[in-house]
Amino acid sequence: MKIGGECSSDKVSKANLGPLAEDAGLAKPLVRRHVSNLAETVSLNLDKNAIKHPVAGTLAEQNIPAL
Repeated sequence: MKIGGECSSDKVSKANLGPLAEDAGLAKPLVRRHVSNLAETVSLNLDKNAIKHPVAGTLAEQNIPAL
């Protein structure tokens, strides 16, 4: 599944949110705001849950900037 035209999830960036919004028929500012809030919430809560997956540990250690 593509996200804003990008096939690889590790390459999705802020630039892909505009096309994602257009594909979904949503306003670009709405999508940017919600995706940014979601990313921040996930990042802040990864270390609070006992997720046994190597990617979760890597993400929890990174300071992921808001999109």
